[in-house]
Amino acid sequence: NEDIPKPQAAMQEILCRRVEDLSSSCAVDDLLPLSIALFKTPGIRDLGHSGPYMHNGQFDSLEAILMQYFRFSAKAREGSMRNAPPEFLGMAFRQDEIPNIVKFLQSLNEDYE
Repeated sequence: NEDIPKPQAAMQEILCRRVEDLSSSCAVDDLLPLSIALFKTPGIRDLGHSGPYMHNGQFDSLEAILMQYFRFSAKAREGSMRNAPPEFLGMAFRQDEIPNIVKFLQSLNEDYE
């Protein structure tokens, strides 16, 4: 993402250090294969204990996240969302289902007491 160059530069530096052959190129296209499976996407177990949520911490509750997905998936299905992810087109749940989804997600929390 050219709009956010600092994280990309840091990532490029980290990946470049992984290159074993010092004469190899550290160009972005050459480094991409080194990034495959380097990062693990977090699962949903213990999700209720890991707020704030989203990549920038903008949501404090699971309910708020689900409302965001509820609104955006509805916009995607009605065609009013620019560049909607294909996953949003198939995502459909009713607003009254949100409390049950939250309860399910919270049931995946570990009991540390």
